Amino acid sequence: MWIKALYCTQDVEYAQRLTAFFDSEYTNKLELNVCTSVERAMQLLKGIDIFLVGKEFETEIKALLRQIPCPVVLMTEQIYEDGLSDLKQIEKYQRADGIYRQLLDFYSQGSKIKKARESENAQTEQKIYVFTSANGGNGTTTTARAFARKCSMYEKTLYLDFGMYNQMPVETGAEHGMDEIILALKSRRNILPLKLNSAIAQTGYGFYGYGSCVNPIDMLEINVEDMKALIKELTLLTEYTKIVIDIGTALTERELVLLNHADRIIYVVDEREISTRKFRIFEALLDALEKREDTKLLRKLTVFRNMVKNDYEHANWPYEYEISGWAPLIPDAVEESEIIGRIAASDSFNGLER
Repeated sequence: MWIKALYCTQDVEYAQRLTAFFDSEYTNKLELNVCTSVERAMQLLKGIDIFLVGKEFETEIKALLRQIPCPVVLMTEQIYEDGLSDLKQIEKYQRADGIYRQLLDFYSQGSKIKKARESENAQTEQKIYVFTSANGGNGTTTTARAFARKCSMYEKTLYLDFGMYNQMPVETGAEHGMDEIILALKSRRNILPLKLNSAIAQTGYGFYGYGSCVNPIDMLEINVEDMKALIKELTLLTEYTKIVIDIGTALTERELVLLNHADRIIYVVDEREISTRKFRIFEALLDALEKREDTKLLRKLTVFRNMVKNDYEHANWPYEYEISGWAPLIPDAVEESEIIGRIAASDSFNGLER
């Protein structure tokens, strides 16, 4: 359990709706208990991480603040102006996922954050797939998103895009969640586990992810140590059995962290000669990195052939690496979302789903 919360209110109907939402959407992340009197609340506070209070109890709670061992948040119909309340405030009548994110923010400002402890079985079920290519224009991002969409049809899937210029279509959740992740990484306040949950969004493709930065240059702020911290916490999000990461054409020390933790490295090629030539360079680079770092990268490497003009069976591939899948050339006039949908609905990823 991530957070245990207590809500003291006389608005029982509202509290029950909020509890039902949290039980449905944030199982094993937040537990919300409800009581209707301050006296009863004070008896239940042991082990509570954050205490929510209805406006009707504001005066009573302020008199007892020294006895309350956790952050206190006032649930109000309208946010007071600054200075009119001593308590942190959350507006009741907003989207429940917005309330959840604010609760995590307030909690992170309070006492030491608990770490999730997951079972060994859950850890072994999760797989990380890193998509890359040394040559632009191969459709690496399209392929990665199509695979994430394919996986999301039968498993809960998380997608991360480390590209500077890509935009993530967000349907619900944090529109610019990657900003919050970067802030958590740089704050050194151990709030990253919370932000990975509160900043999550459901994308227009069906999988989960983090909305693009307001200023994409902020992506450059992520360094090697940040990436190590990020991948460590991502592996604790075991409700996502598939994590799909798109690093595009970048390959620096920080991307190497992701390659080392990947279960599969998927290199996307097309039928152009330059694409084949750059794959050879990438292969040589991984070989050199293996010798320098004493890692096993090449055995994780597989190839996805994209934009194949002819029948796959008759398309030559001169190297020994496994072909994890292929997708035909789709006319440029088609929208990206349609291309992603068509690839995801096909048998393109049979070699990766094993």
